Amino acid sequence: MAMNLWPSCLTSCSQSSPCGGSEAAEIDPWASHEPYVAVNGYILRRAPEEERARLIGRVPDKHERGQHALSVMEQHLRANDWFVLTATRSPI
Repeated sequence: MAMNLWPSCLTSCSQSSPCGGSEAAEIDPWASHEPYVAVNGYILRRAPEEERARLIGRVPDKHERGQHALSVMEQHLRANDWFVLTATRSPI
């Protein structure tokens, strides 16, 4: 599935950044929601009917795990402005 490329793209971009790639180690944990949130979005909104019927049983477990991952991310953002803390430049 194409959705699995997103964490790889983030890691690749961070490794080639002017900060020397130190963000890669910090980005990986934040991609942990991807297999739960994005995959459920695909199953529920984009999967062809036959594929959706085959995968629909995975949605409740992925939903619960996705909720947990998003909760961890929200907690982090309550105390920090960004997910990646080592950046020395403005992201804008």
